[in-house]
Amino acid sequence: MQLALFTRPLTIVVCYMAFSGACYSADQQLFEPHSFEYSGSVKVAYDAGGTGEMPVVLLHSLGSAKESWDPLMPGLLSICKCRIYRVDLRGHGGTSAPDDHRYSLRENVAIVRAFMADRKLHGAILIGHSYGGAVALDIALDAKNEDAGLVRGLILIGTPGVLQRFPFIVAHHRYEGYGKVVDHLTTPKVRAWVAVHAGNYGNSGGVRHRVELYARLWSDPARSRASRETAREFLDGGGLEELASRNHDTSVPTLLIAGEHDHLVGVKRMRQLARSIGGSKLSIIPKTGHAPHEDMPESVVPVISDFLNTGFVAGPVWGEP
Repeated sequence: MQLALFTRPLTIVVCYMAFSGACYSADQQLFEPHSFEYSGSVKVAYDAGGTGEMPVVLLHSLGSAKESWDPLMPGLLSICKCRIYRVDLRGHGGTSAPDDHRYSLRENVAIVRAFMADRKLHGAILIGHSYGGAVALDIALDAKNEDAGLVRGLILIGTPGVLQRFPFIVAHHRYEGYGKVVDHLTTPKVRAWVAVHAGNYGNSGGVRHRVELYARLWSDPARSRASRETAREFLDGGGLEELASRNHDTSVPTLLIAGEHDHLVGVKRMRQLARSIGGSKLSIIPKTGHAPHEDMPESVVPVISDFLNTGFVAGPVWGEP
């Protein structure tokens, strides 16, 4: 009986973190930490690296943080003559997590757009993973009608953008009662260890770093609450439904990347989203799951390089991998 009480919450955590994707913490010397004051109650954490002029904005998945992009950074920096900005979404990572119930998709869209305006990031390439991809897609669709030229290109990784059902346990992590039970019966390090190992990620060398990162993120009850509320707003509050109902023609070069074994968003739904975006390209990365850029960055970087070299014609911005 006691074992069942312990393993059921752990199963919920495992599935929840599979939706978020795994991360690891690499050497951050190339990225300088900064913050942007969005409002009196929300200060947005971000970091910046790279010496080029082309702005690239990275948006992480639900429950994660900007460090989740670490595995992709060496390869991306090697092909990209650009300035990379990695942003923590509301209530995630180092960004404020006020208890004000303002965790909708549109609120995160507003925050990222305000950040881009403050930093004068016009003509940016947006790269988003999972929930961060939904934020990026919504920004690009807004910009098409309101601020043409704000977004120059779009890369969506494992992104939910069409109506779908998520696995039962995964969807139920958003409920506060489940979250409190899990937090009460486990420690952040145990939850992180189980989630990372159950994900069966290929980059075994980064396991320890991923566990350390998630243990740090989940040690803060305010961020755990914010993550659950963000999920509720997206799944129950109409965020996904509203995004799915929009005309997905972004009017900018768009690349979609899916892991072959992504059982959360899934290849089927990524194909459906790709068909709804005129002129988009879909690349499926073999032997990977929901976070191919973390699991096998060496396979993802050439796909991004090929897309950027063939999809953009305004000067020698991109190098060879």
